[in-house]
Amino acid sequence: MEKRRHTEVVASLLPLAGRRLLDLGCGRGGLATWLLRQGADVIGIDVQAEALVVARAEGLKVAAASASALPLPTGAFDAVIIFNSLHHFPELRAALAEARRLLATEGLLYIAEPLAQGPYFTFMQPVDDETEVRAHALDAIADARSLGLTLASTTTYTTDISVPSLDRAVADWLAVDPKRAERIAAARDELTTRFDRHGSVTERGYAFAQPMQAFLLRPDH
Repeated sequence: MEKRRHTEVVASLLPLAGRRLLDLGCGRGGLATWLLRQGADVIGIDVQAEALVVARAEGLKVAAASASALPLPTGAFDAVIIFNSLHHFPELRAALAEARRLLATEGLLYIAEPLAQGPYFTFMQPVDDETEVRAHALDAIADARSLGLTLASTTTYTTDISVPSLDRAVADWLAVDPKRAERIAAARDELTTRFDRHGSVTERGYAFAQPMQAFLLRPDH
């Protein structure tokens, strides 16, 4: 599987400069910040208001809302991006239907999902085993035709997730979901073993490979 950066894949599949983009499930705004630097007009949406505090501090236009009920006008975006987050949405079909509604006539829906395999998945599995939710996300994408979306392309690649230390990984997981604290404490010894076993030493700490699939969908007409 070819190793690529997430941003490289996005840039190869989507026109960015001057385009109206929605980053759905934007979190703290890392991808949205990069999109803005490419010349896109970006709005970020996330259900976690705490994460949006960081995004706003970066000067991003963001709002807190559910992915299945977006307070945005129909046909407002040249592209909707759901990066690494579809499997977290509680109502997959409703979220995809909303993404379809927001696309302009020639708009594109870009979805990137981590696969339930690889060193990073194995490392994190004692804290969050996402095997089932990731499979549900892939099933929803496969059924997107029923929502008026046609699959234009699929790209499979692997990317490295850099982690300076186990403590930093734990801090990041807790920042996303504080409710993980009890599971992390219970699995600390196993996490230490997996961190050493599956991480590759780099100048920045450790790198964990994560296989990904990126999907490009178009609205039916």
